[in-house]
Amino acid sequence: MSNGVVPRGAGRDTTALVGRRVELDRLSAGIAGIRSGRAKAVLLRGPAGIGLSSLIAAARRELSVDDIPTLAVNCDPADTQLGYSALRRLFAPLLLRGTVELDSPLFNDCARRAVPVLFEGAESVSYPILDGLHRFTRNVMAGGPLALVLDDAQWCDVGSLRWLDFLLRRATDVPLFVLLAQRTPAVEPSGPLLAELAADGNCEVLEPGPLSEEEVGDIMAAVLPKPPTRNRSRHFTEICGGNPLLLDRLLTGVRLDTDVDRVSADVAAASALGRLAGQPEHVRRVAVAMAVLGSAQIELLTALAEVPATLVASAMTVLGGAELDGPAARAAVLDEIPAVELARLRARAVWLLNDAGSPILQVAEHLLRTEVAEPWQSALLRQAAVKALSHGTPEAAVRYLNRVPAELVDLPTVCELARALAFVDPHEALSRLRGALVETRFDPLGHAPIAMQFALTAVVTHQAREAIPVLVDALSRLPDTADRPRGLLRSTLLIVGAQDRSTVRMVIELARSMSEPGGDSVSDIQTLAGMAVLAVLDGQHLDTAVSLARRALRGPEGCHGAARLAPALVLQLADEVDDARALFDLQLEDTRHRGDVWTHCVTLVARSFASQGAGRLTEASADAGNAMEIVRRTPWGKAPALAAMAQAAVMVETGQADRADSLLDGVDRDRLADSVWEWSTFLLVRARARLARDDRTGALRLLRACERSLSEVGNRNPASVPWWSDAVEALVDEGDLAAADGVIERVGEQFHRWPTARLIGMGLLARGTVASGLTAVELLTGAVDVLGTAPAPLVLARAEYRLGLALLRTGDTKGTRQHARHAIDLANRSGSRRIVAPAQRLLVAAGGRAYRSSRAAADTLTGSERRIAAMAAGGVSNRRIAEELFVSLRTVEIHLTNTYRKLGVTGRPELVEGLGAVAGESP
Repeated sequence: MSNGVVPRGAGRDTTALVGRRVELDRLSAGIAGIRSGRAKAVLLRGPAGIGLSSLIAAARRELSVDDIPTLAVNCDPADTQLGYSALRRLFAPLLLRGTVELDSPLFNDCARRAVPVLFEGAESVSYPILDGLHRFTRNVMAGGPLALVLDDAQWCDVGSLRWLDFLLRRATDVPLFVLLAQRTPAVEPSGPLLAELAADGNCEVLEPGPLSEEEVGDIMAAVLPKPPTRNRSRHFTEICGGNPLLLDRLLTGVRLDTDVDRVSADVAAASALGRLAGQPEHVRRVAVAMAVLGSAQIELLTALAEVPATLVASAMTVLGGAELDGPAARAAVLDEIPAVELARLRARAVWLLNDAGSPILQVAEHLLRTEVAEPWQSALLRQAAVKALSHGTPEAAVRYLNRVPAELVDLPTVCELARALAFVDPHEALSRLRGALVETRFDPLGHAPIAMQFALTAVVTHQAREAIPVLVDALSRLPDTADRPRGLLRSTLLIVGAQDRSTVRMVIELARSMSEPGGDSVSDIQTLAGMAVLAVLDGQHLDTAVSLARRALRGPEGCHGAARLAPALVLQLADEVDDARALFDLQLEDTRHRGDVWTHCVTLVARSFASQGAGRLTEASADAGNAMEIVRRTPWGKAPALAAMAQAAVMVETGQADRADSLLDGVDRDRLADSVWEWSTFLLVRARARLARDDRTGALRLLRACERSLSEVGNRNPASVPWWSDAVEALVDEGDLAAADGVIERVGEQFHRWPTARLIGMGLLARGTVASGLTAVELLTGAVDVLGTAPAPLVLARAEYRLGLALLRTGDTKGTRQHARHAIDLANRSGSRRIVAPAQRLLVAAGGRAYRSSRAAADTLTGSERRIAAMAAGGVSNRRIAEELFVSLRTVEIHLTNTYRKLGVTGRPELVEGLGAVAGESP
């Protein structure tokens, strides 16, 4: 059945909403929600012509009836690369009334940070700017509800989408309604950002489907002279694919005795030209100019169409319904223009846009469609590439630089192109740089920066081994007076050489021979960062490595990548976790701004491992999953392996060892085996997966390989990859105390060089695990006391479990129960399942009852999971929950599944106890 009967003779406004009852009801529900002070976002998504604009029009009518202020904008592809273009046009009616001054209440407090974006054309997507825009929007809503409507959101700029995402995550408690319409398929760069918005629990996605055969028949009966036969309805449905716009175009030109095949061919070609038929020449000229420029600025249209301004204005009125605001319509208009004439118009458009002072990225986009004939145009493309890189859009930079004519491509252009390619296609970047190295082989000073760029790019493709000879050769070519390039080359050598097993010992020796730089130049900071990491590998004292890392952090803002990531890793190993996390956060903000996707992913992985160490498994899983998703279709060889290891490590802790092992099967181990850090980390994570699956033999084989790997590269720091801790416990559980003692003896002599509470506690845990009787109890009690001061709750949980086990062997069942419960509580607070089962068995063996620690487990729930679980515990059905929270039924089911897993319950009947009971027993 169709959604209602359409009256005969109904117009387009009526027939446009046939088959859209579900979508209309959901929009009405969203609008109703803001009357009660709840924020709501709706993303309409579907192909052109499916009826998104009609749904937006219906929503706006309802908003108007309810007197809800509405700000609306149609996004345009010409603005895709222009930061905050949509936002500025959205708020333009408010800001252009002439009554808004900077001392207005709209710009109170943090909202003043929005001024550079709203009035000065700033394009930064930094946190202060986004926070300022968030506060400004809240101030706008001070007087009551507000609706924001963005049509053609697939063309929305990155800045505006980042603002919307930021706003919606923080404005759940205000009367805000956001409505977006995205034509599919998704386009870059908005596609992934809109996907992020759609994934938010407060955003509902509506995807109107094609009209059914019966619905098409209802519309045909309403607008054609006589009702269609069933076969005719089916035929029209097949022609238009259920697309309302194509059906409308068919019905406009078709009568029952017309050749449907011919008409359908005309519809497939486009109907925009039909709208222009019979119009005066000046209207056609203006339409062509609009299609070329993608703009409706009268001054530009006047110049390109060569039509007086008064006629341009009248033509634009005529063209108001000509759909020239869409790419398909513009293409249809331009297809009718002879190639020579179109080339002339495109070339003239470039001159006009440039002379008018249009944004450089807009001019560059037009240059991509025409011949680059003038030196200034090549220079503009280079400038646009630099700006695109600074905006974090390296793909655009590559497009611009590839458009520079071959005869005008000089060495700086090649290097700039390689810099952009390093973010999107590092293998191609290396190919370009190899040519540049050959070209500069007789110019030592020109050769040096290219060698550095080559080496840093090679790290991305896991080819550091190839880069080392290039750096050494470049160093040998430099004259004695070239101190600055020599410093940069040596610092790069330290960073790159530390990545490969074949070169790490060489750079460790080099670092030992170097004196600590006293300046704060880029080379000094890179050198300090490299020396800090190598100090960790070399087993130098904790204070030395931390001092080098903190010195590296005092460098200039121009330092990026490893120069910032390396100190964070050192501080993380030193248990200075708050400082390390702050550095990871800053690094992620910086890489996001610069579009450095590889470093962004590596930093996500580093933060994931750091979160695991701190017992924040939910955050760790999110970071690892984000890294996996980002690099899924990249040409990199290393970052996906790192992300897989981080994700697998979380899976092991959360009771998914089989999945972790399967995920690690997909890692390219042959390439990974050349690395310094990654190979040993892979072996450790895989060993932990085998231990979780009770395969101690396989785990010990991997742990011994990990020891050999670390020894071969000269890594003498027991904190960097603590394989020995797992090995000792596995050997003791196997009954091989002598081998466990041997492991402790081999690594124990290094403990005094890295005296963190975590490492000291782990050492006591290892010794206590091997010991027996009261000696074991004493050592393990010390481990618990020391680890209680360290940011390592999961290691503490293991120590609590081992202490309970030792107490049981001495007959102290009360102490056993106490420490078993502590282990379970610590694991549940972190979201870990790895230690829970053995600790539960230990508790029962000591005479206790099974212990769920429900309150601790409930602490791991997210806000959405807690809210949905509470409603479910109160007897509300899944469908009703979805309706009340404006989310999909699937979202409710996913949240409940996660909640059951975290609380250790099997269904709704146990939720009340799981959410509210204080579980446990008296000691």
